[in-house]
This record gives sequence, structure tokens and C-alpha cells, in this order.
Amino acid sequence: MAAGDEVVKRIEAELLDIVASGPAHAIERARSNIYLVLHGAMRSYLAEAAVMLAERDRMDRSAAHADVEGHLVDLHEVLQNLV
Repeated sequence: MAAGDEVVKRIEAELLDIVASGPAHAIERARSNIYLVLHGAMRSYLAEAAVMLAERDRMDRSAAHADVEGHLVDLHEVLQNLV
């Protein structure tokens, strides 16, 4: 989601292809898992990803957390619109 509009559009098109080919349950599972990372039992994964991003890009952990969370919210929205 951080790669820009062109990449996001390509991801959306590929997700539509997945839905059209039948395995929509995979989209629903991904959407559900992202929701759990954002709001539920898998929230610790968000913190872990933020730590990795902060170390990789040498940025503040709270900024990294906000960055990862924002991109996951965007992806969740894309997936929500497909199911």
C-alpha cells in the first residue's frame, strides 16, 4: 500500500481477479486477519512490524507504528470493498 497509486490499482485488479476466479474465501480470510491485527487478538503483530520498520528505516517507533497501521487500514478498506 505504500508503493503508490499505480501499485495499489494493480493490487486491486489482482484481487478482483482472485474474487472472479472463485476463492473469495481467501479474500475474506485476509480481511479478517487484518482486522484482528488492527483491533484484536493479532495486535501484537502490528507492534512487531512497527519495530522492524523502525529499525530498517531508522525511524521513530511511534511513527513506524502509525505508518504500518495506516497501510493496513488502507488494505483492509480495499478488501472490505471486495467482499
